Amino acid sequence: MIFRDKIKDYTSDVLVRSESLLVQTESVKTAAKSHVNIGDSPCTNENILHLRVVVWPYPLIKDVGYIIKGELACSALWGSLRPTLSLEHFDKKWPSREGVWLFGIKLMDDISVNGYISEGIMVTLSPFVFRRFETDMYSKNFSAVVGNSKHDRHYFNIGPDAPLLDRHDSVPLRFRVFRACSLHYDLCVAGGGYFTGIFSEHWSIQMLLVTVSLLSGIMIYIIIMNRAELNSSLSARFVKALKNEALSLVYQPIYRIEDGQICGFEALLRWKDERLGNISPDVFIPLSEREGLQEDVTLFVIDHAIREFIHTAIQNEIFLSVNINPSD
Repeated sequence: MIFRDKIKDYTSDVLVRSESLLVQTESVKTAAKSHVNIGDSPCTNENILHLRVVVWPYPLIKDVGYIIKGELACSALWGSLRPTLSLEHFDKKWPSREGVWLFGIKLMDDISVNGYISEGIMVTLSPFVFRRFETDMYSKNFSAVVGNSKHDRHYFNIGPDAPLLDRHDSVPLRFRVFRACSLHYDLCVAGGGYFTGIFSEHWSIQMLLVTVSLLSGIMIYIIIMNRAELNSSLSARFVKALKNEALSLVYQPIYRIEDGQICGFEALLRWKDERLGNISPDVFIPLSEREGLQEDVTLFVIDHAIREFIHTAIQNEIFLSVNINPSD
């Protein structure tokens, strides 16, 4: 794989992780808000237990809590806080359509966090969201900046050379940059790294290669850039997986209460991306609904469940349960 392809894949992976972070943040906020017993005194034992159940499935989220009079009053991680924690001391603040992002919130002397605040709820991001990009042997020498499309808001800096990408002027000649933007959010990633190949110390050969590339590859470059942006988002990867039937089903047994015997199975949809690994249903199901693919997903589940399991169900006189969205 040529060096530019490595930078492109690295940047696309950071973008996918950033999109997943936004999806998980919104999911946790919505679930925390949905509890019926919040009221004016949200920090009951029941509500704190609810928060712990809410945040548990989301690996990119550290904590979620309720805010009273502008201060964090309780959370899934801390429980009920006495005294409450001030949220007035932070490094950066970026308003969004429904809330505000705070970066570097100083909760205590030795504890600073990044969080999203909306409708009296604070979602705290995991400090390890982008850690693998800084420790993996294939990407630790690359860097990235996660920001908006105008490049005037920078949310996360990743890697040793992020300050180069944080600037708006030119970068060193041997520093290669690739940019990828989300199709659904005001979110872009600039990724880059120093080219250390055989030609890195020979500027004359570099100039020759640059000249030839400019003369012969302008149109190809434009096509590749457009295609890279289309394929870089998590949504595009899910659409491709559904089209190529790269999704799968697992069957979870259902037991009778009376005698503990298996009386049926429930078909559960799973997605294992070839590059990103297992993607949680809590992430890709909302994506399918937003993309208007719920009917296609339902048809996929029904078709594969019938073909894979119906004969077993008939032979053993057990039922097969398939979850279908009520809107289908």
